[in-house]
Amino acid sequence: MEIFTLVKANIRKKKSSFISIVILMTIVVASIVTILGVKKNYQAGMERAYETSDVGEIVALVKKRKMTDELKKKVEESSLVERVVYYDAILYEGLTVGETRDPNVGFLLEMHEGIELYNENFDGFVEEIPKLQQGEVYLPLGSRGKLSCDIGDTIKIAFIKGMEKEFEIKGFVQEPVTGAAMIGFKQMFISKEDYDAISKECHGIQTEDISFDMTIMNIHQSPDSELSPAQFQREL
Repeated sequence: MEIFTLVKANIRKKKSSFISIVILMTIVVASIVTILGVKKNYQAGMERAYETSDVGEIVALVKKRKMTDELKKKVEESSLVERVVYYDAILYEGLTVGETRDPNVGFLLEMHEGIELYNENFDGFVEEIPKLQQGEVYLPLGSRGKLSCDIGDTIKIAFIKGMEKEFEIKGFVQEPVTGAAMIGFKQMFISKEDYDAISKECHGIQTEDISFDMTIMNIHQSPDSELSPAQFQREL
C-alpha cells in the first residue's frame, strides 16, 4: 500500500509528464500496428496479383531465335516443373511522353488473360476490359508516376534502329512481374493488329547482332518440389 500511495502521489505531481509518456506510447503502438497492417495487406495483394496473372516462380526472358524445341522440352519435362506458360514479346528501347523520357528497355505484348485494368479512380479494377484498338496501349500503373502521364496522353515508343511508333494511353493495368515504378523492364500491352505490324517491320531491319523479339517463360514449380524459389531456380 505504501508503494502504491507513493506511485499515485508521483503521478499527481508529474501529471503532465505522465500524460505525455502515455500519448507517446499510444502513438508508437498505433504506428507499429499500422505498419504491420500495411505490410500484411501488401503481401496479400501481391500474392493475389501473382495468382491472377499466373506468374511462375521463375520468369525467364529468352531471345526468340534461341527458344529451341530442345530447350522447351528440357524445361517442360523437368521433374521440378509443373507447367510453363509462354508469351511472345517485342523489345522496345525507350519511351517518351511530352518532355519526359524513359531510356529503359521493356516489352510490348498482346493483351492476354490475367491482366487487370484499373478503374478511373485507381482504387479497384474494371469488370470488363475494353478491347484495345490499333494505336492504343495499356501501361503498368508504375509508368503513370514515372512518366507523369495519364489516360488520353500520347506515348512515343522507340524500337530497334531508331524506329518509333505513337500510341494513345487507354488505361493502366496491374502488372506485378516488371511493373513497379523503380524497375526498368516493363510489360505494356497493345492490340494484335499493332503487334503483328510492328513485328513484321522489325523483322525487316533486324540483324544477327540486333534482336527484337523475345519469349517470356513463366515457369511454375511442381507442387511436389520442396525447394525454395532460389533453390528451384539454381537446380533448373
